[in-house]
This record gives sequence, structure tokens and C-alpha cells, in this order.
Amino acid sequence: MEVTTVALSAGDTLNIGEIRTEWHWIKPAIEEILEANPHLTYIPEDVYAEVKSGHAVLWVADKAFAVTTSETDQYSGEKTLLVWVCWSKPNGTSVLFRHLEELTRVAADSGYAWIETRTQNERLGEALGHWDWELDHIVYRRSCHGFKT
Repeated sequence: MEVTTVALSAGDTLNIGEIRTEWHWIKPAIEEILEANPHLTYIPEDVYAEVKSGHAVLWVADKAFAVTTSETDQYSGEKTLLVWVCWSKPNGTSVLFRHLEELTRVAADSGYAWIETRTQNERLGEALGHWDWELDHIVYRRSCHGFKT
């Protein structure tokens, strides 16, 4: 992604961060996310590796960060910018909402057809609806561990 800084009002900026430099506070934040969401299967070091290898981008703002990845639809070829990991303090002032318009602009300027995030939090979905996001699909899962025929 070519953009490195997105300027916002009141001096707030969203910058592409260096994972190694920011790791001292990013790792505990990811651990906090994972503790609150035990269904997630990655570990903090997976996020580090994805960013370091260039498969994901770390965005850093004041007391907040987001990690985005790129997905391409295998049939249409349309690209989606996925907001994969998102954290901010205090809770409730999500970097996703604070920088939503800017992230969308960066996605559009970079050739993405969509910007997407995933959550189990229905309140987040309702809030995104106020920003013209739409529900695309719902996934239901059932464990097969211990299932016998």
C-alpha cells in the first residue's frame, strides 16, 4: 500500500507502523483481544509474522491500531481490504470508527472494491450499519470434535 499517513482532524493521524518498533504495546493488546475472544485461533506472533512478511499492514493511531489484510475473490477478482485486528483505548473509541472514512478512502485509492471487518459483536454490526456498512453473510459453525457416527 503506497499511503503511509492519513491526516485526520484535531491532529489525529493514522500511520503505517513498523511492527517491531510498536510490538511492546501491540502484543499485550492482541493478548487482550484473544482473551476476550477465545474463538480466535491466531496468536500474537502470527500477527507479527503476517505484518513482517508483508501479508498484512499495521496501522497505528493515538492509543489504537488496526491490522489489515487483502483478500481477492476467486471468481470476480475483486479485492477486499479486511480489517483483521482492531484495538483502541479507551474501549468504545475503536480505531475502525475514528478512521473509517480514511481507511475507506485508502482502500478505494488502492483499487479495493470493498472494505470489510468481522465480529461476533452484534452491537458493532449495528454501529457499522449507521456508517453505510451492510451485512454480507452469517457463518454458523458446529464442532466435529468427538462426533461419532
